[in-house]
Amino acid sequence: MRDAQGAELERWLSAVTADELSAPAPVPAGRGWPPYARGKSVLECMHVVLNEEWAHHGFCVRDLDLLGGDPGVR
Repeated sequence: MRDAQGAELERWLSAVTADELSAPAPVPAGRGWPPYARGKSVLECMHVVLNEEWAHHGFCVRDLDLLGGDPGVR
């Protein structure tokens, strides 16, 4: 599933235009969507997604190193 989502994002990023990135992000109506999301651009939302991915990657690498017993990582 993760690979499929990554491939979808990669395809989208390869074709997205500057106008699409500067457009307001579509925020679904209903519960679960924070009110501050409204009015954000697609680019602002992409920054959040990519920063979160980078942070999760860092945590995974750190945790895998700790589990592997690398004494240089602590």
